[in-house]
This record gives sequence, structure tokens and C-alpha cells, in this order.
Amino acid sequence: MIGITIASGMRDSPFLRRPIPYQFYADRAIENAKNNLGLEKVIVLSQEHLSMINVSDVEQFSFRKGSDPKIFFLKFFVFRLFPEIDRYVYFDIDWNCMTRPKNLDIFDSDKLVVVRDSPYFDFIINASKVIDIDPYNYFNAGFYVVNRKAHANLFEKCITHYKSAPKVFSEQCVMNYFAHHQNYPIQYANHMWNLLEYKGFITKLKCIGFHSPYTYDIFEGREFPPRTIDVDIEAMREFSGWFVIRGPNYYKRIYLLPDGYTDCDFEWIKDYDGNVYIYFAWDGNLAFTFNDSTFSSSEGFKLVRLS
Repeated sequence: MIGITIASGMRDSPFLRRPIPYQFYADRAIENAKNNLGLEKVIVLSQEHLSMINVSDVEQFSFRKGSDPKIFFLKFFVFRLFPEIDRYVYFDIDWNCMTRPKNLDIFDSDKLVVVRDSPYFDFIINASKVIDIDPYNYFNAGFYVVNRKAHANLFEKCITHYKSAPKVFSEQCVMNYFAHHQNYPIQYANHMWNLLEYKGFITKLKCIGFHSPYTYDIFEGREFPPRTIDVDIEAMREFSGWFVIRGPNYYKRIYLLPDGYTDCDFEWIKDYDGNVYIYFAWDGNLAFTFNDSTFSSSEGFKLVRLS
């Protein structure tokens, strides 16, 4: 599998107190991705590649301080720039591959493999309204797996119709807009592939890929709490479905999606010891803990599967 990422310009580091090239962070992201995913190589898209394409069809936008705003459109041009590449995994340089996954089946999928963004947050709800999709279907464009046969045409649409496409978050909204409205088959990978925050209970989870501005701090040498809970992604696929949470003066129907999200403002995981953890999506703090054998918690709550 080939990896693709983008690095250009400088970042002002409050920790190191000096400007740091984005290539510095890319090197560390690449090293971790290669070690844990067994990638053949990773190509870093840069100003050199930007000079090889015509970006007249896409407008400039300001996103990262110190970067050429056009650089992020390079993710649309990979199949044009590299005709020899048939399949690749893309990741932003603030995506840190922290664990070797037990299963790499998403690399073999013919679908657009993505991870949902945070569907309960106002900024995602707003972006989803603008592009007219369900916020639960809105995906994060900082990590995905694509192949030429199924997705080269998707990126051509993103290039050709970028200016006319509705959007809030530039290239991410445009990818979502055309992927959904042109009915490209989508596979939502478990959110442990692209965990988008680092706070509360989720600081304990041994995710595959942690994606956050805090990644820059980690790459610069700052220490963060140890991650102690191993998530069993395979078991989550089998465990998912409709449940009821019951407790003292409490009743809530909840659908646990296989990728770790729910149909309400919780997220969830199942670990290798059979424990199920349900936590608040907006702050990452633990809401309920259930043992796989009794489905009850110390607070008297029960998790009951609906037949």
C-alpha cells in the first residue's frame, strides 16, 4: 500500500518557540505510518507537485498559517500526478498512527473508506446542511483509502466543479458533497482509525490513528497520558445494534453503529476484555461502563439488546 500526505510551509510552535517546517511533522507521521501499517512508501505532496498542476479550476482559501493555501487541493490531483498508483491511503500530517492494527481489510475495499467526523457538533451539523447531507454521513477528509478505478472520477468532479460546489470547509466539504450526491459507495471504518480528539476518557483508548492538533505537540516531544484500553474492533462489528439503557429513573434507546458511533450524542467502544464503554461525544468523558457478561454497571444501569 502507498501512503500520501501533504507538507508545505512552516508552523509557529508555541512549545519549541520557533517556526517548524511542516516537513518535520510529516517525517514523524510517515515513520509511524510505515512502522504500523507496513506501507511500501509514502509520497509527500509539496510545492514541487503544486508547480506541476493547473489549479485555475480551484480557488484559494486560507487554512493553515504559513502554508500556501492552494497546497491542500493537491489531494484531488494524486491520480493525475502519479499514473502508476492504483490505490493509496491518504493521511494528514497531524494524523499519528499509534497502534499496529490486527486487520488491514480496509486497504482492500473497493468503496471509499472514510471515518465519520463528529456528527453531534454544531460546525459539522452546519456544514452538512450547507451541502445537504445527513451529518451522520459527513466524513473527515484527513484520512481515507481510495482506488483509481472507483474514485479517480470522484476527484475529477472535485477539481472541475469545485467553485460551484457548496462548502464550508473547502476540500473536505467538496469531497463529501460529490461522494454523497453522486452516490459513490462508502465504507465507514471504525473511528479508532481516525480518532479526532484527545480529551476525557478517550485519552485512555489505544486507537490506530489519533488525529488532532495535539499531534504536533506529541511530535515535538510533549508527554501525554498513557493509553491503556485496547479496543476490539472486530467484536464491535458483531456487538452493534439496537439497545436500551435502563437505570434508576432513566430509559434511552440507543443504536450502536459498528464504527463506534451511535444514533445520539454518545460514542462507544468494546475492549478485548469484553467491556463496553459509552462516553459523551462532546467532551469524551465516560457515561456508562458495561461488562459483557452481565450488561450492568456499578451505578445500577443495564444495557439490554432489543430483539
